[in-house]
Amino acid sequence: MEKIALFHGLAAILMWSASPLFNSYLINVPLDMIVLVTFGLAFISFLIFNPSSFYKSIKQADRLGLIIFTCCVYFNQVFYIKAFRFLPAEYVELTYYLWPLMLIIILSLSKIARFQSYHFIGVILCILSIPVLSSSPTIVVDFNFLKGISYALISALAWAIYNSTARVIKVGDSLSLVYLICFLISLSSFNKWNDIAMLKNPDAFLPLLALGCGILFLSVRMWSYAIHHGCLKTLSLLPYMVPTISISLLVLCKKTSFSYNLIFSTLLLSIGALVAAYPSIKQKIKTSQVG
Repeated sequence: MEKIALFHGLAAILMWSASPLFNSYLINVPLDMIVLVTFGLAFISFLIFNPSSFYKSIKQADRLGLIIFTCCVYFNQVFYIKAFRFLPAEYVELTYYLWPLMLIIILSLSKIARFQSYHFIGVILCILSIPVLSSSPTIVVDFNFLKGISYALISALAWAIYNSTARVIKVGDSLSLVYLICFLISLSSFNKWNDIAMLKNPDAFLPLLALGCGILFLSVRMWSYAIHHGCLKTLSLLPYMVPTISISLLVLCKKTSFSYNLIFSTLLLSIGALVAAYPSIKQKIKTSQVG
C-alpha cells in the first residue's frame, strides 16, 4: 500500500513541477481562455470521476471557507498565468515558490504557529535566491520584470492564504464547487469567443488539458491518496523537490538556458524552504512514527 501511495505522491509532485513548462507553451493563448478552459476541465473531471464530492460540497461546504477558497484559487491561477506574460518561466516558478515562507509568516502572525530560528534562516535563504537569479547578465530589470515579479508574488500569497485557511477550515469535498464557481466567474467575463478556434491547435489544447485535468484535478486526488495511505516521513520531503524538478524540465525542454545563477538560486530556494519547514516536517515524522 505504501509503495502505491508513494507512486501517487511522486506523480503529483511531477505534475506540479511541470506547471511552468505547460504555461510556457500558452504565452500566445488569451489569459481569459486559459482560466476558463482549465477550471472547466477541472470541474468536469471532478463531476465524472467523483460526483459524490460535488453533491456533498453543495450540502456541507462552509460558506466562509468556500468564499475564501474560491478567491484564493481564482487569484492564484490568474496571477500565476499573468506572470508568464512578463517573466521567463524560471523566474515565475522561483518567485512563486516563496509561498511556503509566506505561509509560515501568516501562521506566525495569526499565532497558529510560532516563528522560530529555523524559519528566519529559511526566509533569508529563499529571499536571497531572487537577487542571485536576477544578477544574471541575460536579464533586464525593468518595469515589465517588476510587474511579472509582482504577479508571481500575488499568486504565491493567494496560495499561502489558501493553505493557512485550510488548517482552520477543512477544504474537504468543496474543491469541486470552488472550481465550478471559478469557472462561472471566468465565463461571465469571457468575451473572446472568436479565439475558440485556437483550441483546435494541439500546441494549445494539450497544455490546457494537462493543466485542467492533470494539475487541478488528478494531482490533487493523487496527493490526497498518498497522504492518507503513504509514509508521511517520506511524503513530507517531496514538495521541496518541486523547484528543482521544474527548472530541470524547463532546461531539458529548452524553455530556458542552463546557468550557474539558475542552479544556485534553485538550490538556495529549495534548501531555504526545507530549513524553514524543518519543525513542521519533524512533527509529521514523529506523528507517523507514533501511528
